[in-house]
Amino acid sequence: RERQWQVTARRPQLRLTAAGDQLLRRQLERTVLEREVRAVLDHTDQVAQEGPEWQAGAGVLSALVLLTPAEAAGLRERFKELLAPYLARTEQAEQNERAPSA
Repeated sequence: RERQWQVTARRPQLRLTAAGDQLLRRQLERTVLEREVRAVLDHTDQVAQEGPEWQAGAGVLSALVLLTPAEAAGLRERFKELLAPYLARTEQAEQNERAPSA
C-alpha cells in the first residue's frame, strides 16, 4: 500500500539569485526549515501509528558531512535526480485529485 509522504504540502517555488538580499534569503531558509522540521516530526508521529511494514521501512536518516562547494552542488543535483520520479508521481496524483470528476 502506498502512502504519500511529503515534507510540505503544495508549496510555492521561490528562487533567489546569488545577488539577492542575503537577509531575505536567510529568513526564507529559516522559515522553510522550520516548516520542514515540523512536517518531519508530524510524519514520525504518523509512522508510529502505522503497521510493522511502514515502521520498518520508514524513518529519518541524518548525517553531517564535510563538502566542498562543488561537492555540495553535485550532491544537491543528485538528490534532486533521486527524488524526480517520486515528485512526478506526487504531482500527477495531486492533478488527479484536482481534476473535476465526470
